Amino acid sequence: MAAPRTARIGAVTVPLDKCDWVLWRKCGCPRGVAAAADVPTEDKAWKTLYARWKDIAHAIRRGEHMELMTHERWCAEVAGQMLACCTHEQDGGAS
Repeated sequence: MAAPRTARIGAVTVPLDKCDWVLWRKCGCPRGVAAAADVPTEDKAWKTLYARWKDIAHAIRRGEHMELMTHERWCAEVAGQMLACCTHEQDGGAS
């Protein structure tokens, strides 16, 4: 049996199946999420949320970034924000 894949988040080593990649807008609002069990690398997380590398590069230039976090933190701090519309950007957060 293969050893579980893990990631270091801060000072803690966590199994990837208990983590999520969160895509953050420049303003600090979350824009998307991908389960790290399915997409274990940041590059794969970007490709899950954007179809083309050109779009990923544009998102990064806009100030978007990925963050790996535990699913527990996702549930406690981010999931509710995903249900709300971003009020920081003129068009409601869509870009």
